[in-house]
Amino acid sequence: MPTPFIVAQISDFHLFADPAATLLEWPTEPSFRAVLEEAVACEPDLLLITGDLTQDGSPAAYRRIMSALEETGIRYCCLPGNHDDPEIMRDLMSTPAGPEIHIERLSNWHLLMLDSHVEGATHGRVHPDAIDQLNDVLDTLSQPVMIAVHHPPVKIGCKWIDGINLQRAAPLLDAVRSHPQVKLVLSGHVHQSFATSLGHAAIYTTPATSIQFKPGVDEFTLDDAAPGFRLVRLYSDGSHDSQVRRVPVSFAIDPTATGYE
Repeated sequence: MPTPFIVAQISDFHLFADPAATLLEWPTEPSFRAVLEEAVACEPDLLLITGDLTQDGSPAAYRRIMSALEETGIRYCCLPGNHDDPEIMRDLMSTPAGPEIHIERLSNWHLLMLDSHVEGATHGRVHPDAIDQLNDVLDTLSQPVMIAVHHPPVKIGCKWIDGINLQRAAPLLDAVRSHPQVKLVLSGHVHQSFATSLGHAAIYTTPATSIQFKPGVDEFTLDDAAPGFRLVRLYSDGSHDSQVRRVPVSFAIDPTATGYE
């Protein structure tokens, strides 16, 4: 089989201007760097960052992230999440801009990146103009396609999270369902691994590099699973394989934590 194109998806760093700051007592900066190191060791062709790079939207945090990514020497693409500042990201990282989609060529695959950030909200939404553009682009492509968006467009069976996932997701799901060349949809946001399918596409979420959320619960609950990333191998025939890799760290969650915004 030909050599695959390898994508390492890392997500939800939640870094602060202060590198020593914590999220619910979790030290997000060293956790991010530990996961990035393991992802780089897999020698991916692309680092795909699917949102919530920062917790506070600070330029200082984005600059440290950019420095860490550029030091790897590996190509990278970034999406904004609900905690990010899209304007700062667009200035520094050339990320998607609201109604515009971002297109990357990955060997004989195409990566289409959608901005789901909603100002002041935790949930996500893709601008209708971006959906129109997505359909127009998909109508012209015959090669396999991977779509990336921060908020998952499907329910993951975790009641409190399902309420803050992608809202008005039907047009995106219709685009995926009606274009068989769409083989993958990758998301972050939910701080856990999840997999389902729609039409010809597999839909995945990936663990955060920071705190993890417990799957299958109705109310906010932290999980004691290690942070991690998703490794995806894209093959020229449109097939893929995927695995989640956890990265043991010496930190522990705060079991008394009762909320998250």
